[in-house]
Amino acid sequence: AVVSTQSTGGYSSSAEYYSEISLTNCLKDIDVYTVCINADDDPCFPGNMYPLELIQYNRFTSLISTRAGGHYGFAGLGWPFKTLTFSDQLVVEITKMIRSQLPDSR
Repeated sequence: AVVSTQSTGGYSSSAEYYSEISLTNCLKDIDVYTVCINADDDPCFPGNMYPLELIQYNRFTSLISTRAGGHYGFAGLGWPFKTLTFSDQLVVEITKMIRSQLPDSR
């Protein structure tokens, strides 16, 4: 996939491609709550590629990292037939948690 994207996107190498699309380019500017979910064994974006210092620096960003899950591991059992994936459920729970911590806006 990288070779195909690299060549059709006009990049000279995989390193150039990943440098251009890296989260490092935008993490410092995020100003809405953002949760990054990643598996350390993701063959396309392993955990050691995450710019942890930038995620820790920005109060609006956080990282949930698991040891396993691969690239599509968060789709959930039965995907694509189930409409609610593990990632969807996780986002709902995180949103509930954040909302419970906000001052009552009524």
